[in-house]
Amino acid sequence: MVECVFPLPDSGAIIYKNIEDVDVASARYHVPAATDNPLFDAFFISRGKSGKAKARTLWICRMITAKRREGPRGGYSLISQLRRRIAGRFKCKVEVKYALVMPLSLPREYHWDLPVGWSEPGVKGDVYCLPLVPASWFF
Repeated sequence: MVECVFPLPDSGAIIYKNIEDVDVASARYHVPAATDNPLFDAFFISRGKSGKAKARTLWICRMITAKRREGPRGGYSLISQLRRRIAGRFKCKVEVKYALVMPLSLPREYHWDLPVGWSEPGVKGDVYCLPLVPASWFF
């Protein structure tokens, strides 16, 4: 099992209508106004690891609400466009990572079927599972 520290973006979310209007310098969650956004529910951009101050990571987030989740290929063009804009803005390498956010109240087995095209340059990245523990479990 590979461990990854999931960075927390700045507080608050920015709801956007057009991906072209997103400020790629912002470290907040970006959530599409459209409820039928292909492939992802939100994204944010984090700074690279220490020693790579200019590097950036584009985190693609998907909330799982069923045992199986599939996404249409259309989301890849948005991811590729964002990656190019971030690279141009910061003149750096941009790594893409995918986070599958899973409430622990759902079954323990999940499938996220990434559509054909995931292995293409510019959109391929590591996939992480981020389990959410309901706050009620602590009270």
